[in-house]
Amino acid sequence: MKYPWVSIAIIGVWLGSAIAIWSRDDISVENILLIAMITTLVIAFIGFRTPHSNISS
Repeated sequence: MKYPWVSIAIIGVWLGSAIAIWSRDDISVENILLIAMITTLVIAFIGFRTPHSNISS
């Protein structure tokens, strides 16, 4: 796997969200899932981007 830390971070976000939803009755499921989706997009955008080359031709 090329980017193991990205997948571990995304799994951590979703497992944490699932545990929070499962363990508490007083939270909004929609808000937790929205936060998890946005966080996943940010992690993926940062983690899967390719490095820019400074070589000019």
